[in-house]
Amino acid sequence: MGRYIVLLGHGAFPSDFPKNKISKYLGLRQKFMKKELNNKEKNDFKKLENEILKFKRTKKNDPHFYFHKKLTRVIEKELKIKCFFAFNEFCAPLLEDSIKKIYERDKNAEILIIPTMFTGGIHIQRDIPQKVREIKKKYKVAKINYFPFKEEFISDFFIKHIKSLLK
Repeated sequence: MGRYIVLLGHGAFPSDFPKNKISKYLGLRQKFMKKELNNKEKNDFKKLENEILKFKRTKKNDPHFYFHKKLTRVIEKELKIKCFFAFNEFCAPLLEDSIKKIYERDKNAEILIIPTMFTGGIHIQRDIPQKVREIKKKYKVAKINYFPFKEEFISDFFIKHIKSLLK
């Protein structure tokens, strides 16, 4: 049994993805969340979502993606634990993609999911825990643990950063 870390970022649209397609996607996404899509709209939504997820990322069009990729390698090297990165939305790999990759490699894996989103919003409090529950059921992985940041760690991080700027 190995231990693995998944750093989970928010995800972003690439800056050069067509704006009209983003608008259409977001409109369909609202209807999807309310379960109001007809069959054609469902197909359009899935097609657009897939196009967004698979859109080629570059340092210029998605610095968020490259930051996570680099951060993952730095943490992996420092902790000597195999790390993966994933995104909550708008960018591949999604959380389930990274968990699936780990599970295929090690059915007895212990997986620590660490969000890189600091503040406790709807993703941290509701969306990600729900995804983790669904993934646990699907892959029968009992040892998936989700660890949002503790407030005192976030405070310490910002205090350290601000102090370094005031020197």
